[in-house]
Amino acid sequence: MTTTSVSLARRSLTALLALIAGLALVAVSAAGPARAADTDDILSGLNSARGTAGLAPVVRDSRLDTVALDWAKRMAAAGTLSHNPDVGTQIPSGWNGYGENVAHGFATGDDVTAGWTASPDHYANMVGAYTSVGIAFLPADGSTWAVEVFADYAGTAAVATVETAPTGDAAAEVAPTQTSAATPAPGEIVVTATAEPASSVSPVVYLAAAAVLLVLLVIGATTLNRRRGRRGRA
Repeated sequence: MTTTSVSLARRSLTALLALIAGLALVAVSAAGPARAADTDDILSGLNSARGTAGLAPVVRDSRLDTVALDWAKRMAAAGTLSHNPDVGTQIPSGWNGYGENVAHGFATGDDVTAGWTASPDHYANMVGAYTSVGIAFLPADGSTWAVEVFADYAGTAAVATVETAPTGDAAAEVAPTQTSAATPAPGEIVVTATAEPASSVSPVVYLAAAAVLLVLLVIGATTLNRRRGRRGRA
């Protein structure tokens, strides 16, 4: 191998290692933090729809937020839109009813609200007999995952206005005392984004393809210089 080919191979290898490091960094941080502005927009749109329907607004409950965000992360990790089968046991006890809306691929909180509003089943949840809501909007792998968790805690406004999530006994004390549990209303339903996802291809895919291309270029350049070296010695 000539000095030129060795130098080229070394520079290419250095660039390849830097690219792989960047690929690893993107893979680790593929799921970004939940976007507060979008969840605020979802709450605003939700209560606007309820106001138009002549209903009282729901109030955001940080404990329901936690349930919603945990499920958004689960869907993002699985890459599959689905419902949380354990909502009723994960939200504070004493509810009279609960419901859930989920969505995937909407660019903003306003977009997902428009999608839910346009779907009769999801809109029924939005204007259902609920007092509280938890919201998550999670960017992950070039797309988004959204969840609304609704609950009705009759006569317990304190539950709907909790600022921080209590733990252990504190959570049990704040929850309503009634023991009856109605079935979820009105049905646990799934919505798939009708708009195009924020990005249909993950940045990881682009970096992986670039890494493969760079490897091929290094191999090609090395092979070419070897052939030239043989011809020079012939």
